[in-house]
Amino acid sequence: MINNYHLYGLKIRGPIILPWPADKNKIQPDIEIIPGKIQEFRNLACRKHRPQNWFYYYKLPDGAAYLRWTNIAEFLISPDSHTIKWYSHLKKQSESFQNYLLNQVLSFSLLDRGIEPLHGVGITTKNNEAIVFLGHPGYGKSTLAASFISKGLPLLTDDLVVLKENKKYCTVYPGLPRIKLFPRVSKRFLNSEFLKNDGSLMNPETSKKIFSLKRKICYNKPCKLKAIYLLCSPEDQRKTKNILIKNISPHQSFMGLIANTFNTVIRSPERYRNEFHFCKRIVDYGIPIKALYYPRNLKKLDAVSAAILKDSQTGK
Repeated sequence: MINNYHLYGLKIRGPIILPWPADKNKIQPDIEIIPGKIQEFRNLACRKHRPQNWFYYYKLPDGAAYLRWTNIAEFLISPDSHTIKWYSHLKKQSESFQNYLLNQVLSFSLLDRGIEPLHGVGITTKNNEAIVFLGHPGYGKSTLAASFISKGLPLLTDDLVVLKENKKYCTVYPGLPRIKLFPRVSKRFLNSEFLKNDGSLMNPETSKKIFSLKRKICYNKPCKLKAIYLLCSPEDQRKTKNILIKNISPHQSFMGLIANTFNTVIRSPERYRNEFHFCKRIVDYGIPIKALYYPRNLKKLDAVSAAILKDSQTGK
């Protein structure tokens, strides 16, 4: 069955089933996602390159891109980024497969369209405004989001943050209703009131799971961006005893955005140019961008989320 979806501002068509409202109208898709034939992938000479690598990316001579997550899935993005073909080593509709397809793989198509995604998580306030947290893997973005969800504040997006720029403000596109957490974190903050299942492993190399969330605790419409918080490193979290939210300079805000763009594989001059101008525009909007320091302790996160909500209400 072919379904049409609107995701991250793109119109997507393919034989995939997502926990997301499908568009029943006929649409001209920006991206078509189709299953590839195994022989088509076997014919790629680059497929044999670096078999020991967990992740492998290769740009083909015709401009197409080959991506592989070993023992998970392989993808082939057409030169115009209009078509994504897949070959899955797992169940075709597994959470893990969809995670790599609709986050990592999709980021390449976004970049080809001049759209610069950020690496973060977004939650929705009671005023239907978005608060975004940015940070590298392991910084605790999703864990922090889980503490907000436990208070009844809906998840907007996890991992891939895509902004729409308007004349005077930015909006954040919603992502899929799922979140990646370690089991001890989900046990601490989320229960059957919020979770649709017990989660599925992201990949064999981690104990982190992908949890599907019930629709009532996810927001599926674009939200006006209220504030951005840059998370400190785990090392700084271990040294920090108190919650600290710091105003930072425009230059520091710019560098914080640059450091937290999503895709670190594409390093072309054009990408760097687009990345630079995108981050400068976001800073120029005057959206509050602040540095966030807090102890790396699950017991402290209720106080952290309360401090963030109070700070975001100031609008400064």
